[in-house]
Amino acid sequence: MTGKANYTGQLSFLNNWTYKLGAEILTPVGKQELFDSGVLHQYQYGHLYPNNGSKIIARSTTQSRMTESAEYFLAGFFGLAWQNNATLELMIEATTGVWNNTLAGYDNCNNSNANVNTGGTNATNQWASVYLANATARLSPMAPGFNWTVTDTYNAQSLCAYETVALGYSSFCGLFTYQEWQGYEYSVDINFAGNNAFQSPTGRAVGIGYVQEVLARLNHHTINAPVAQTNFTLDNMTSTFPLDQSLYFDFSHDTNIMGILTAFGFTQFATYLPTDHIIAHDLIVSHMVTFVDTCSLTSADFRTGTIRCTTGY
Repeated sequence: MTGKANYTGQLSFLNNWTYKLGAEILTPVGKQELFDSGVLHQYQYGHLYPNNGSKIIARSTTQSRMTESAEYFLAGFFGLAWQNNATLELMIEATTGVWNNTLAGYDNCNNSNANVNTGGTNATNQWASVYLANATARLSPMAPGFNWTVTDTYNAQSLCAYETVALGYSSFCGLFTYQEWQGYEYSVDINFAGNNAFQSPTGRAVGIGYVQEVLARLNHHTINAPVAQTNFTLDNMTSTFPLDQSLYFDFSHDTNIMGILTAFGFTQFATYLPTDHIIAHDLIVSHMVTFVDTCSLTSADFRTGTIRCTTGY
């Protein structure tokens, strides 16, 4: 396509729309929710914190939004002077080098980022072609000169979610019906099922290291030999892997948490999810891990013809 599209009707806002989102950041809503979660957990579990002047070890990763997630939660739980009550241990999260990190297990499992593990992505694409067929037929005439496809329709739904949490409002939201939003939620569920949970060939592998750490804590021993994805250097010392805490706070990514739940063997989330209709199921991502990773838009200009939205990793 050459030149600019001239959008009409409900899509006319795109004639002046610009991309305002960042990437890989903790949004204002995310900061508020983490703080509120810390406050809620203080009401629920604050009595377990020993009032003897000791500090607990909390863990997160070096990725900025993960570090900030931990800091906002701890501020909600302990107050702004949370450093008096907890030490935040940051585990290196990087796609290069060898950094065993159970809070980002996908970096330790090459196949989790390979074609062998794209079942969830493929399932989402198949389901989108079903539940967004009417929406695509409804929207495409409003984009003369633009080859509006079901992929564009799905990405418009994603932009509604991301603009809302980042900016407070999105014109994309009103383009869709209630049933289409139900379809969107299911698209995320089947994506996680196939990429990170029981329908994924690598889901258990990503989560097994954290399961090993939980078992070690429950049995009050450090991890004294390399096992799974655990960081043997950190997990072999009680100064970095304490065994006597009444509270443990670990902060991980949504996809990693799904792998952990799978490695624990919670088979209530193992139901096979078809790609042509919605069935009753327990694996509802919005109820389990309430945030889908930041949307990185490699190109997001409807006016010149391309939008590609990649969620997760």
